Amino acid sequence: MNAKLRILILEDQAADAELMLRELRKAGYAPDWKRVETKNDYLCQLDQGCEIILADYTLPQFTALEALELLKAREVDIPFIIVSGTIGEDKAVAVMRAGANDYVMKHSLARLAPAVERELRDAAERRERKLADAALRETAEELRLFRTLVDRSNDSIEVLDPETGRFLDVNEKGCSDLGYSRDEFLVLTVCDVDPTVDQSQFTRSVEELRKSGSLMWDGIHRRKDGSTFQVEVNLKYVQLDRDYIVSVARDITERKAAEQAIRALNADLERRVGERTAEFQHAKEEADKANLAKSDFLSRMSHELRTPLNSVLGFAQLLDLQYDDPKIKEATGSILKGGQHLLQMINEVLELSRIETGSLPVSVEPVAVAGVVREAVGLLQPIADGAGVGISFEDGVCEEVHVRADRQRLLQVFINLLSNAVKYNKPGGSVCVRCSEQADGISRIEVSDTGLGISLEDQELLFQPFQRFGDQGVEGTGLGLALSERFVKLMGGSLRLSESTAEGSTFCVDLKATKASYQKPEIVAGLFASSLASCHGKLLYVEDNISNMRLLEMFTFGFENISLIPAMQGRIGLELAREHHPDLILLDLHLPDLMGDEVLRRLKSDPATSSIPVVIVTADATARQIKALFAAGAAEYLTKPLDFKMLVAVLEEHLPRSVGMGPSVARKRSA
Repeated sequence: MNAKLRILILEDQAADAELMLRELRKAGYAPDWKRVETKNDYLCQLDQGCEIILADYTLPQFTALEALELLKAREVDIPFIIVSGTIGEDKAVAVMRAGANDYVMKHSLARLAPAVERELRDAAERRERKLADAALRETAEELRLFRTLVDRSNDSIEVLDPETGRFLDVNEKGCSDLGYSRDEFLVLTVCDVDPTVDQSQFTRSVEELRKSGSLMWDGIHRRKDGSTFQVEVNLKYVQLDRDYIVSVARDITERKAAEQAIRALNADLERRVGERTAEFQHAKEEADKANLAKSDFLSRMSHELRTPLNSVLGFAQLLDLQYDDPKIKEATGSILKGGQHLLQMINEVLELSRIETGSLPVSVEPVAVAGVVREAVGLLQPIADGAGVGISFEDGVCEEVHVRADRQRLLQVFINLLSNAVKYNKPGGSVCVRCSEQADGISRIEVSDTGLGISLEDQELLFQPFQRFGDQGVEGTGLGLALSERFVKLMGGSLRLSESTAEGSTFCVDLKATKASYQKPEIVAGLFASSLASCHGKLLYVEDNISNMRLLEMFTFGFENISLIPAMQGRIGLELAREHHPDLILLDLHLPDLMGDEVLRRLKSDPATSSIPVVIVTADATARQIKALFAAGAAEYLTKPLDFKMLVAVLEEHLPRSVGMGPSVARKRSA
């Protein structure tokens, strides 16, 4: 196979060029050639690249010497051979000095192929030497840089002989750390530097290092003056032309001192934390005792104050009914008014205390806002009429608004807000209640008035207990807003003052919106008549919310074989359970006297009621609470608002069954 050769021929005679090519083909080359005669063509072909140049000495417009100068200017190593018919010795010497590699006479073209082969070989060798020189210079620079980096390292770096432990090389840091010159260091062994290591121990370490490839430990190094310091040593086993150990040692004296200081600080901190924890525990125990004492005091206060107050109010009412004397009427009226005010204050203080101690129950369920607002407006309307204040209710939007709330507490909130809006209004002023839907599933109820507004200083204390602002001649306890704000927070919402100017104030109640899920219980009962056809028995429902109680009464009214026993307090529920021994108990968690979990515990601990299945019915129990209720003996768990399908499934599972007994959905209410 012929060797391809890219040739640039500088020749004005095509025949002479063909003779050169024939000689090269005879020698085994496959020429890829271009022939040029002018300077411009020559430069253009140099840009294209070639492996060798064959040039006639003289051309009509160009000479070999000019071509050589142009080639040297390019600084490329391309063999340049003169091929001429007649050339004198002086010209031959001149072209060789100018940079030509050889010259061949045209009448001796047999020399051309060997000359080309030799020059190509020499050019290849020159290129290889040039590459080798460049690589050598690069390696030398890398070694110089590496040595500089090693010498400037903050760690002591040494190279050791794994057989003898003698140091073969060391950086400047290693010498300065130990106080030796480089020559002094290179006659030392590991045993001279580390006082804890002898030759046998070094040999064992080398064997371990050969297996693992690396070792690291904290040790001690000894200086030339005999002093010692702590170091972290990292060893690597390196195999090149021979085996080496590379040691990197770092002075960790300061780090060890810092670690010791940290350990001392941690010990002191643990001691202080222990002392503070004990103090906190003691303070907590004292606070718990104080809370118990507070609860006991409030319970006694409730009884001790309400009992005589009941007599005062009762006898005042009797006197008011028995005597028509205006003076007596005025006196009894003052007694009744003052007594009712005192009773309201007692109730508000007790409710605030129950909120603060977390013992005030709330029963969160879907509530229609419009009905609650209308009830509050109805209660406040006489007072508003007496004060000459108008109350308006934009019920269009509110008719569609349902929120998750405790209806009784929400009613109390609106009564408090409307009462304040009326009491602190201007003569002939107005109060407006409106609803709106907000982002993120929130419904907002706003209560606006046309009063004198609330100062910035007073706004900061607006929801603090016993704070009263504005007209001090207006009756009140200073607890209404504080209670309302806490009630709304217990229901998962917020109450705030959104605007207050000299022309009036606006309070916003934000609560989670929900969908109404109410169906007429009689219709629902009819839908499930066949499911409960064979069920009968007694059902005890312990629930303090009158609306929820009526709902279940209406549902069970259509089934003459199911008897509903209502109880609106936990203790009453316990008594009825022992007295009637029902087949199933539905138990709300939030009751006015006992929490539902306590009622469940007592039911299950009483042999007379422990076998009765108990189903928890509530709206806001957490997963953890539900798990605890099941562990305490609850049979099922139902969420509010009640899903009647699930309720029927529970009744079917737990109520006794009898053949031939069925529902009477069409039963008359007068029956």
